[in-house]
Amino acid sequence: MAVQKEARLDQPLPSEAKPTITSTALTPDLASAVMNLTLETKLSRQSGLNSYLFKDVKTVGLLVVIAASVLRYRLADYFEHVHWRLLLKNTHFISDLLQTVLFIITISAGVFVFLARYTEILKEEVEDVKNNTPKYFGLDLKQFAQLPQDVKDSKYNEKGKLSDLAELAALASYVQVVQYRDVPIASIAIARDEASLRILSYGIRRIYVKSGIMSDLLLWVKFKANTIAKNEKSKVDVTVDMYSFENFDRKLLASAGYSKVSDEKLGIWVLDLYGVRKETWKLSVGDASEQS
Repeated sequence: MAVQKEARLDQPLPSEAKPTITSTALTPDLASAVMNLTLETKLSRQSGLNSYLFKDVKTVGLLVVIAASVLRYRLADYFEHVHWRLLLKNTHFISDLLQTVLFIITISAGVFVFLARYTEILKEEVEDVKNNTPKYFGLDLKQFAQLPQDVKDSKYNEKGKLSDLAELAALASYVQVVQYRDVPIASIAIARDEASLRILSYGIRRIYVKSGIMSDLLLWVKFKANTIAKNEKSKVDVTVDMYSFENFDRKLLASAGYSKVSDEKLGIWVLDLYGVRKETWKLSVGDASEQS
């Protein structure tokens, strides 16, 4: 088993390492880091959904109505009989005001907790990544981590077919890892399905989300698709699923030439009410796309 290289998500990068950036295919020693980078991004996605729901005009409007109604019900009588400047010296008013504010805060917290319950679907996805690695990386990541570090994809068994070990190595070539100062900071995994490629997952160290690394990874995916298209003289479609609230990632896809081809409701009434959709984006490369 290869010694695992850590993503060091909760630590600064080593200052003693050379400030160089490298990009390589997945190797056994990077399996744990790729897993953790993907989990980090999935958890950030849940935080993003929480933020989207809390800041939505529906939530803000509801809280404003609740606050106004409670304030009016609890304090309106004071303002009808006493000038507001005098109220600041009225201990009964101050006591009622503090209680009212506390009540509004409690109601607001309840609304946030209620909405957060419906983002658990993304937390379940985090658990699925841990338990079903082929779905998100195209290969059994735990099994791959057990391989020796010098595994090559050119090894064949005596019948002339790829051995299990070599087949894993071949699948690993569809996972790209970016390292900075010898620490993995980003990764992306794709899978091939006949004449198409699908982006299964990606992970980026949070501090580098807006650094342009994701654009570089999308360029690598496009390069992979172009290579297949040229070798097979056919069009290759690249697809990826995205959520409608992920505005930053959606803008990156659009700038990389992807376009939204479909969206669907999640079947969760609160998320449907807030307009959250699961979208599919596509990029076409090859002869057919060049002629259009």
